[in-house]
Amino acid sequence: MRFDGFQKRDVVVVALLSIPYFLLRVMIIQGGMNEYFDYDEGTYLMIARFINQGILPYRDVFAVHPPLYYYLLALWLRLFGDSYIVGRSFSIVLGLIAAVFAYFTGKELKDWRLGALFALVLIFDPTMVEMNSLVFHETSIELFTVLSLYHFVKYSKTDEAKHAYFSLFWAGLGTTSKFTMIPYAVALYLTLVLFLSKETRDYLERAAALIFNRVQTFILTATTLFLTVIIVDVIVSYPSDFMRSILIVPGIHPIEIVGQIFSVGLFLIIWGLLFLYVTKISYVKPLLRTIRVVVENIKPALELTLALLIPKIVVEGTLGLGVSMSYFTQTYLAQKSRYAPIINPFSYVNNILKHLYSDKSQDYLVFYIPVMVLLAVLLTGWAKGRRFRLEKSLGSLLLMNFLMYFIVFPIVPNQRFLYPFFMVFYLVVLYALLDQFELENSWKTSLAVFIVMMILVGASGIGMAYRYPKGDLLIAWQAHGKELRDDLGRYISQHNISEGTYLAMNPFNAYYLHLKIEPWYLDTFGLTYLYNSSQLWEAVNKSDYLIFSTWMYTMEKESSVFKNSFGELEKTAHSRYTLLFSKSYPQGDVITLIKRDNRSRALSFEAYLGKVRVWINGSSVFYLHVFRSPLKDDDFTEIKLVDGVYTATQRVNGTELKFSISPGENGTTFHFPKVINVTLEFTEPVVILNNQGSYASPGGRGAFKVYSPEHMVEFILDVGDGRIVSVSSKEVVIECRELKVLQSS
Repeated sequence: MRFDGFQKRDVVVVALLSIPYFLLRVMIIQGGMNEYFDYDEGTYLMIARFINQGILPYRDVFAVHPPLYYYLLALWLRLFGDSYIVGRSFSIVLGLIAAVFAYFTGKELKDWRLGALFALVLIFDPTMVEMNSLVFHETSIELFTVLSLYHFVKYSKTDEAKHAYFSLFWAGLGTTSKFTMIPYAVALYLTLVLFLSKETRDYLERAAALIFNRVQTFILTATTLFLTVIIVDVIVSYPSDFMRSILIVPGIHPIEIVGQIFSVGLFLIIWGLLFLYVTKISYVKPLLRTIRVVVENIKPALELTLALLIPKIVVEGTLGLGVSMSYFTQTYLAQKSRYAPIINPFSYVNNILKHLYSDKSQDYLVFYIPVMVLLAVLLTGWAKGRRFRLEKSLGSLLLMNFLMYFIVFPIVPNQRFLYPFFMVFYLVVLYALLDQFELENSWKTSLAVFIVMMILVGASGIGMAYRYPKGDLLIAWQAHGKELRDDLGRYISQHNISEGTYLAMNPFNAYYLHLKIEPWYLDTFGLTYLYNSSQLWEAVNKSDYLIFSTWMYTMEKESSVFKNSFGELEKTAHSRYTLLFSKSYPQGDVITLIKRDNRSRALSFEAYLGKVRVWINGSSVFYLHVFRSPLKDDDFTEIKLVDGVYTATQRVNGTELKFSISPGENGTTFHFPKVINVTLEFTEPVVILNNQGSYASPGGRGAFKVYSPEHMVEFILDVGDGRIVSVSSKEVVIECRELKVLQSS
């Protein structure tokens, strides 16, 4: 691909841009592993490894995304080595190419300054700082989008058809990497079809100019106020819980039930009426005329269709449908129910407000910083009376992208899934700002504005790169991910069990430890959530060992689907299988290895939250800890089965205590090296009774019956020669050297 007007200055600018790009990405690559995000990494890396072994997605592996990224990653791993660091370096290279093309796209649209600003926003954008550093599809989507934008800009300036075809080609190729590119591709196609006629092009450009201007801020504000008044009037006139549940202000309130779609429709109707009233536009005739003109241009429209579909047909036809007839079922059909259209703009706004209101998730707003900074500068300019000029062609593309991403397609309103839209948005806004300051000939003002903008955006990107891998942010991070995996790897190696078949609930564990798995069941998320949850049990029955880890426990808390499926698997594992290894830290980092041997047991245990978690009849009943001191991030509990004996190690503030755990037919005995205070924290309130049927009290000795109404279980605590130090419905402290947890007769 040749860049017109290439100059030596371009080499210098690109070289300077590459410095912050590499520095920010390398920080995250070296930051370790993070189970909260590396599930997808493990899935893609494992599929790439399988491809290099002749095991193909869709035929041998259940896979939910189109094939291009899998095969590109497989080629990269074959050339440079099969490791997660090499896989992440692939994203870094793609992201750098995207940044370079971003520069030349901006330069093509206006000049090198716009190119540098556009590239800098992408380089410092926290979303891309993260995505470019991980094995995620999003970097390939970033690259294909900017390649498409480059040719779209060329076409808008030259009207040369080849650039329209190239633009669609790159967009179509991008859709074979991930579905989130499809709305962009459709938006681009519709824009180019309307550009075939000057008349329809004018209609679209005028529509974009009417939608994206300062008047819209007043219309949206008025719409929100009118809707609020209507809702309150209806509720006070017809008060009921039903009315209160479905009548909401979309965006301010979350959309959680189907009936609230009514409020979304009401918002759109009010907005439409106000928009027509304020702008006084006539839309019926232009709409009918547009349909007629498009029909008249059907031949060139079909040529554009071919440019879009050829890469899709070639890639997905050969690597998808050509491999397995179930390709569409696994990909397109499986993804259809993940989200609902129309509600996206309101859900997106509500996500921002939700994080803003919460003192536990404000850090997640870092991903919205570039958008908020650019909007803030625009609003400030409008307040000063500036009239920013919308670049007509890109404005049209932005309007179409907004409709596709936020209204038509059921895309989850996550920043990384919407990124093609925001790339167009960044370019449009940066062009408008630079163009306005150039018209005013106010270089001092423009320089000051852009410096402030880049400081604000840059601070978020630098903070993300530096603080995120340290676990300093409230964004989910696993500080001990690599350590836990290495410890499990040593256990597997030392006990010569690496030849068995494993089911790793997080595929990254299987990838990193080079474990044998059943390929089809690699993606437990996809199988359970998108396909058929019964296949999870097929995977279990075909595996010798199970690996539970942080990701699985986190997903149980976030979705009822996983709470039911993974929760049932947990119960089964703790009532029928054998624990081999388990280690955990207080903040939730955990990894557990279980052997599937179908031995019935009423009592079992594992390490969780830095303590020993005890299960009775398939319910998590209490946590056991041998230290009273508060647990810190580096404290842990580790349990190993070695030569038929369980050894547990608990560490607090650098002090370690080892003790043994002996399961038996009637219960489990904990043997401590000396008389110590053992704390039992119950997950639900319990009743503890002594042999006389009275409530247990401090100083009590012998055996005690414990009833847990919530779990519907009862069991016996035998403290032997020990005694109860303190007792409540939620906690009991026992001074003992031996503690027995027995089944109740």
